[in-house]
Amino acid sequence: MVVQEPEDMPPSVSAVKLGVVYLGLVCGKHKYTLLDEKDIAFVRQFTLHARVVIDPDGTGAHVYATAKPLVDDGAPQSSSPELFHEALWKNHFGQIEPGCKVVHKNGITVDNRLTNLAIVPSDTPTDVSARLSDSLFFESQDSLTRSVELYSIALSRLPPFDGRPVPSNTDEGVNGEDEAQPDASSLFECQRPACCNIQALCDEHVACSGCDGAWYCSAECLRLDTTRHQGECQARRMDCLAEVVCSR
Repeated sequence: MVVQEPEDMPPSVSAVKLGVVYLGLVCGKHKYTLLDEKDIAFVRQFTLHARVVIDPDGTGAHVYATAKPLVDDGAPQSSSPELFHEALWKNHFGQIEPGCKVVHKNGITVDNRLTNLAIVPSDTPTDVSARLSDSLFFESQDSLTRSVELYSIALSRLPPFDGRPVPSNTDEGVNGEDEAQPDASSLFECQRPACCNIQALCDEHVACSGCDGAWYCSAECLRLDTTRHQGECQARRMDCLAEVVCSR
């Protein structure tokens, strides 16, 4: 896939080739991970799935790609999967030192382009806004926005999901822990496909006024998803109208 970056990017980096791997259906949305073209051969050594990890304070969650190595016949090994961004980092730079962790600079935990990964002390805040205020990875909100836009553009180039079999949204634990997906029923995920916000429902969330069936983490996400959501919104309104007619 060739992705054109936002117009204000320098001409020298105006187009990049990226790999997109399907992870499965999680929290009601199809999940994909983004990676550099040079890492496509590496990812073919694994089977990838999505994994939901609840934040320590319980107010949100993140979706990560997990990787399980394949054996010669193409079947997954019996070993437990590891977080794919950690496997990717070790493939390029070696082992992760104790007291350190690999993070996603723009906060999108399935954006596994190498330029979006960084190794930091384990106590580094996970909140992107806190990192931004410290200018840890991005000097301004604009530079962060451009990084997030690239992930959004890549997803917008994908063809409609064709109904192929959907992998399970459960996975084994990471690093040796056998564990099903955590209960995220009290959490809410923004309905815009390119948005990865999963958090407790709050007053700042907004719903589509047409069908009242699609919730977003912000008015901006609602605005950005208007074109995609139109057909879905109309279908929901027709279903509601049919229910009203039938009940009379």
